[in-house]
Amino acid sequence: AQSNWRPQWQPDKSTKTCSTCSKRFNVLQRRHHCRHCGRVICGSCGKNKHRVSLLKFGYHEPVRVCVSCHERCTQAEELMAAISGNGFVALEALLDAGADPNFSTLVFTPFMHAAAKGHTKLMQLLGERGADTAYHVPPLDAPVQVECEGCKRRFSAPFNSKHTYACEGCNHATFEASEAHACVGMSALHAAAARGQTKACQWLLQVRERETERVTET
Repeated sequence: AQSNWRPQWQPDKSTKTCSTCSKRFNVLQRRHHCRHCGRVICGSCGKNKHRVSLLKFGYHEPVRVCVSCHERCTQAEELMAAISGNGFVALEALLDAGADPNFSTLVFTPFMHAAAKGHTKLMQLLGERGADTAYHVPPLDAPVQVECEGCKRRFSAPFNSKHTYACEGCNHATFEASEAHACVGMSALHAAAARGQTKACQWLLQVRERETERVTET
């Protein structure tokens, strides 16, 4: 699931063969890491066509991923495209084909994306297919990339909730809120409210009320 997914970095020195094709590594056959799952792969199994942007991990440029992760990420992108276009039939077909309703290469899950768009019918469909309607964007492992507003020096810094980072060179404080880090803690309700999607907000509040009543009754 999106909420628990983090790359499990496989140690490269102790890995003798590619995790995808089982080719042995040597001087010519170099090791590479899949930036999505963390497994060690060879150059052929992580070639240029197997590259995706993983905004949920702070990667803004396409990065190397293994074949299986590329297929999963491509399917996730198709899912998000169907939601963007309010395509109920297309979304249903992708879910029928096995697309994960909780998986995304972006910071928002498919359900959050549908909420931000105000597509309540798609939200209902995703909920029926197992989408986590209570998901909150977790803190990211990736550091924040900052360009100092004072001396223009670029540096990395651990995320902080105030989005303000002091430059070690000139001590100037710079505000930096990337899309990935600015969304930490957000839920589908936050996403819908931020876009002014009143009907989606009402739908989510009704769902929450029904869940609260169900818990109270038990």
